[in-house]
Amino acid sequence: MVENSTNGLSSLDLTDIPSASSGVDEQPTNENPSRIKDEVTREQVRSMASDRALRESYADKACYIVVGCLWGWAIFLMFAGWTKYYDKPVFSDQTIAVVTTGVTLNIFAALLTVIRGLFPSQAKTSPAKKSKGKERRRKR
Repeated sequence: MVENSTNGLSSLDLTDIPSASSGVDEQPTNENPSRIKDEVTREQVRSMASDRALRESYADKACYIVVGCLWGWAIFLMFAGWTKYYDKPVFSDQTIAVVTTGVTLNIFAALLTVIRGLFPSQAKTSPAKKSKGKERRRKR
């Protein structure tokens, strides 16, 4: 730009300024912080909804396992009782106790898994606590 010192700022050469204007001064859409925040929020909501659906699906499967174990155990006990009633026992008392214990542990494990899956712990372990735990394991 060439400036004439006698006229001050009014005599600036404006030929270097482009004449084509965009017409409207708009902020780029990809840099709008409120839009980005809205998209992140929408994505979090979608993620939480899919997590709930997965948890519900796994809870249903675990409940089917529990019901199946209970039915199998009931059939086993009925068969063991029937054979013992006719003086031809197939299973000893120890076998019945072991099967009953196994079924009970299966049910508790499945229900615990369902409860932990449906109601996850909100407490997050800090990275400092995680690293201390790793150091303790290494020292042993």
